[in-house]
Amino acid sequence: MIIVRKFIYLLFSIYFLNLHKMKNLVSIRIDKKNISLILLLINFYSFAQVQNITINRQVKDDKSIDLNYEKKLPGSYYVVLEFSDVSNCYTNEYKTVVNGYSGRLLTLKPINDQQGIGYSLRYSAIMGVPNPKVDSLFQYTFPFKIGKKVKIYEAGNIGEKYFGSEKPANWKSYVVHFKSPDTIFSMRKGIVVKLTNEYDDDASITKHYTSKRNSLIIEHEDGTFAEYKGFKKNSFKVKLGQIVYPQTQLGTIELFNKSENNYRFDFCIYYLF
Repeated sequence: MIIVRKFIYLLFSIYFLNLHKMKNLVSIRIDKKNISLILLLINFYSFAQVQNITINRQVKDDKSIDLNYEKKLPGSYYVVLEFSDVSNCYTNEYKTVVNGYSGRLLTLKPINDQQGIGYSLRYSAIMGVPNPKVDSLFQYTFPFKIGKKVKIYEAGNIGEKYFGSEKPANWKSYVVHFKSPDTIFSMRKGIVVKLTNEYDDDASITKHYTSKRNSLIIEHEDGTFAEYKGFKKNSFKVKLGQIVYPQTQLGTIELFNKSENNYRFDFCIYYLF
């Protein structure tokens, strides 16, 4: 069974250069002269895909044990193995990042090679690389067609607004509203690591928030992720595991509220902290 025992805090800052001139460039460079839109995602927790990563063992002739993994989804995953009731072996915890679809995690070696190794194991996994070396000078394109003018709004916090909870420190997310089903584009080269394409949104219902929205996540080379939300079902132009480039078409935005003719698009950049 996979267990995540605490929230994983995700923190990433991104600064939009010359927004008023619509240069379609994004920089992660701190500059007080620039309009800064800080995209922070906090309290992002994931229960480590029991169906995604499985671990099996292979007992060898010398009594050692190879622990191997199989991963169904693309992208990087941080895996933690926790051992208890261990006998005839020196180990209690192992942490690593896996990228491929299968491979060996570690080998358990017996203290006494005439006896077998005993242990209980539980493991957890979460998408991403902890504390990656983020390229702070990298420039992103906007997730819209080059030259298109848009207004970007900061999204409110649902917990604070409806449930009376305190707004998480440094929590930020951003929204764009369209009057027609516009196309969304990739902001940076990366690989599509998650794609949700299951919701038929009922635009006749007036709503301010819903978690049931089609979305995709792209992992970048430096360990950051871009999440794009609000796609019309079956409108995706990319597939899971596909490599995309800046200005690659991703899909078409779904109608969010019919009464307001509102096509809502949400996006953020984050990394595993």
